[in-house]
Amino acid sequence: MLPEEAEHLEFGYRLTTDLTSGHRLVLSQHLFHRWGHNLIDWVRFNGSTITEATNLRQVHFTGQEFTLSTQATSKGARLRYFTLGLTFLQADETSDGFESNYALDVLNTKADLLCGYRLANQLDLDIRWSVQKRNGGYFDPVEGQEIEFDWVNLLGATVRWSPETLPVSFHIRVDNALDNPYVDIGNVNQPGRWVRGGITWSPKSKG
Repeated sequence: MLPEEAEHLEFGYRLTTDLTSGHRLVLSQHLFHRWGHNLIDWVRFNGSTITEATNLRQVHFTGQEFTLSTQATSKGARLRYFTLGLTFLQADETSDGFESNYALDVLNTKADLLCGYRLANQLDLDIRWSVQKRNGGYFDPVEGQEIEFDWVNLLGATVRWSPETLPVSFHIRVDNALDNPYVDIGNVNQPGRWVRGGITWSPKSKG
């Protein structure tokens, strides 16, 4: 097994301007390219039931990331932030003749929408929506073959209460609120609807 090597090249810019007296607009974009050599991957060759580690030939990745967001600059703003993010990634090789469990199963398309809103004094709502598509596929033991990754639609939200008189905040978080079943990289079945709660303690610093 040979050690993997890679060279990276990245270019980007970030623009910021004030929309109103209470919000700022931020625009950023990044373009990147990665030259990979002897990439280590866990693969299962067609006709085999064994997953093994191997070195892949040269694989080049090209992609770009675009983000447009508004950010509140005043504490009294109801809309705390609103962000749209788009990411595209393309590899010049595919897992033809074998099943890749790591190196080639990259997210080729990803769109994220994030929103933070103040429901009331000390009560905040954060919403996350993500649509994504991954290269390649996963092995289905029931079908006995590789199944191509499908589009995934994920919705989540967090409600947080932060009382000013206490050094703690309380939150309830829901992930995959639509309870969509999906398999991610490495043939791992992801959880359905997931509800969590928690308390965060932030002791005030002594003056």
